[in-house]
Amino acid sequence: MSFGYRKSKAAWSGLGDFGARWRLRSFQEKQPPSWDAFWKAHREYWRVDDPEGRKTRPWFWEAFTEETFLAKARIEYEKLVQHYKHWNGLCEKGETVSVIETSPTTIVLSKNWKGGVSDHSDLEITLFRTYSLFLIPKDFECSIFSFGTVTVQPGSIEAQMGERVGSDRICHDMASFTQSEDYGVEFDGAVGQVKVWDAVFELQNEEVA
Repeated sequence: MSFGYRKSKAAWSGLGDFGARWRLRSFQEKQPPSWDAFWKAHREYWRVDDPEGRKTRPWFWEAFTEETFLAKARIEYEKLVQHYKHWNGLCEKGETVSVIETSPTTIVLSKNWKGGVSDHSDLEITLFRTYSLFLIPKDFECSIFSFGTVTVQPGSIEAQMGERVGSDRICHDMASFTQSEDYGVEFDGAVGQVKVWDAVFELQNEEVA
């Protein structure tokens, strides 16, 4: 970070008319781990091949069988593969998302907008303007967040460990899931294109599905 660097929230309207629907053209796709690598790491995490592992997580071992463990692992692996095909869990290349402005500085990208930010699917994006020497306007950046709800049931292992019983909404900073240091935002109205981090979106006309 350079001397005099600062950033403050900025209005999306300052970029121009960015439309109400974007189609994902490209992003920096990564390859998921192989099934063999995933299976090995999965077994190591649950310590199923470690005799000492059976002294931990009694709730896990009560219902453990190799068959159910394998079946659940295959489901988790398929979810992981699908996650790698999606940009930040939102959409695959070629898919179109709605752009909802929830405040001057914040938009939500959603494949199925339900009037509020949905857990594990919609992305909330806040725009910032960066400055050098504290005053000179430079580039645009953004923060991207997804949300989830964690529920702790009475009598569950989490409750027994002291966690509060009930439901809590949690926020995930997507920057913690990427190795990229490019958090920039660029808008080119002439070609109808928006770049958000490593993703390039094309603006879509309202009649385009």
